[in-house]
Amino acid sequence: MLAFDAESLAQWLETAPGVAAWFGQVVGAVPADVRALEEVCETFKADTKPAFDLSGILIGRDSEREKLIGLLQGPPVAIEISATTTAEAATFVGACIESLPEDAREPLWARAIWIDSSNGVKAIAAADRSLIIAASGELQGLSSRHHRIVTKTSRSRNAGNAIELGPQSVTALVEYLAKLGLDRNDAYERCQEAGGISNACATRCLLSRRLRRFGLQPRRP
Repeated sequence: MLAFDAESLAQWLETAPGVAAWFGQVVGAVPADVRALEEVCETFKADTKPAFDLSGILIGRDSEREKLIGLLQGPPVAIEISATTTAEAATFVGACIESLPEDAREPLWARAIWIDSSNGVKAIAAADRSLIIAASGELQGLSSRHHRIVTKTSRSRNAGNAIELGPQSVTALVEYLAKLGLDRNDAYERCQEAGGISNACATRCLLSRRLRRFGLQPRRP
């Protein structure tokens, strides 16, 4: 038998909304479409073959990474990230957080949430703590005290805080995939056909259907 101090647990969960989202799933306190962003990224890595480290999403995207990190470490703002798929945009956010030193990384992971529907928005609308909220659709009704990240597959309309994820270098991606143990010729073929690591995962590297539960549905090239 395990015993927990409920008050202490509740206070701790308030400091880590990302963990609270996972715990809420366990106890049925939050809807299935609210997830810790770190969980979404871990599922992405686990469901690819070979398993992709998040750093692959950042290849050739230093300026985009620096811009997003600067926004996340600043005052709460609305951000739009455009990519080939929402999976690529979501994992890009996670990759940027993961690339930071531990003392800067952990506080951001603790605040980062993925939402896939209006029900998810309603579930956390009253959250007191400032969160990093990413979603595959508009985030209407959320307080301006949160960082609000809309991931999309069309061009952004929010020029000031918009990030466009263009195609990655095929040569750099081939080198990256080769280090993961993929045959270079096979890696080159996959990257040429897919045009980027996210599509390569989705269309040729056996990305699991389980990602579709998070709304991370790859678009066919």
